[in-house]
Amino acid sequence: MRTAAVTTDSWATSLETWTRSYFRGAAGEVAGTMDFAPRITRRPYTFYDLPVVMVVMTRHTAHLQTAILHSLELLREATYGFRAVVVTDSATGAGFHDVDWTVEHILGEREWLAAREGNWLPHAADHVLWAQNIYGASIVLAPETPEQVQQAIVRLAERFQAADKVLATARGLAEEQSSAPENSVRAGLRGWWQDIGDSADIAVLADEVSALRLRISRGALPGVLLGQAGAEVTTFRGQAEAAEYSTAVLSWEARSTGGVAEPDAGAEGREARQAQRLQRWLHAAVMACAEELSQAGPSLWLEGGAAAGGPDLAAGVAAEVPAGVAADVAADRATELGEPPTVTPQPLDGTIDLRSSAVPGQAQADASSSVECRVHMSYGRSLDVQGEPSVVPVMLNRLRQIHLMAQA
Repeated sequence: MRTAAVTTDSWATSLETWTRSYFRGAAGEVAGTMDFAPRITRRPYTFYDLPVVMVVMTRHTAHLQTAILHSLELLREATYGFRAVVVTDSATGAGFHDVDWTVEHILGEREWLAAREGNWLPHAADHVLWAQNIYGASIVLAPETPEQVQQAIVRLAERFQAADKVLATARGLAEEQSSAPENSVRAGLRGWWQDIGDSADIAVLADEVSALRLRISRGALPGVLLGQAGAEVTTFRGQAEAAEYSTAVLSWEARSTGGVAEPDAGAEGREARQAQRLQRWLHAAVMACAEELSQAGPSLWLEGGAAAGGPDLAAGVAAEVPAGVAADVAADRATELGEPPTVTPQPLDGTIDLRSSAVPGQAQADASSSVECRVHMSYGRSLDVQGEPSVVPVMLNRLRQIHLMAQA
């Protein structure tokens, strides 16, 4: 049984990366293949004994799809050595109209989060495994860079003995038609984290009308502070960066489209469904940021201010109370304080609550001149912090030390 080098637990890994890690390009021996052939052939049975090549492409690699489809189709037509299946969450690109491939449609992450909660990658990976088995694919490709497209072309050309001129033509075609993704706009939360440097300002398309903007800064030391855009978050972000934490500030943007509104229940119903979709996207974004930016340090959510145009994370993403003894400690502590228990967004390690006053009856001072907050950790302990902004880096460094000692 093959063991995947990349697990499906990730919120930031692309389906293409998982596929390459799992199959290493080849699926090995197959028991048999599905009987299918190009639609235009008059003798479909003549194709049934040909090997099957499966290509995985999602919206993440939309900028490469035309290059992949055209170059591999050239090899297929020149050699008649294989049949092609593409597994994709969007078969609407221009390149799909130019090839006669079998399409296996997979539910994309955008559609997944519109309908349900949870991590999309396990579902998508299961679908890829099912497709490989049902079609009998002996070669599985999932390129996501121009270099990987070229490698796929060379591999198929060698495997099916394409002429040198055919190979050169296919490689030139792929080079001409490959393009770079727009750096500031991404189709989802997966597959691009390794491409950003020390800082990035990226819009992630959540649906036809909304985008989630991520303002990311990578710190030199372990730990990440996350929050929704607001004055308090901006102030705390600077202090966190002074402590060499990574930071991520999230906000919503409306996007103008020519789409048609849903023809059903009415505005109230549509707004409720839209709020649910945005909430799930926000949850997924927090998961991805924590995974990619924490560097094994503490992941902390800053509770203060809500992102304009979208829901507050606290409204729904923190769905679980810490289990076992930790939950009891948290509940007891909350009872003593006369407050409802604070739930840390999973899988984060703590919440910094700027909206609760550490000294009852005392008004929050100007954020630029003083800091007043309560830190709730996922294991049930709380800490009140009050003073000059300079106390924040000291507090964050201490939390980092405690977290790293606990992980040792």
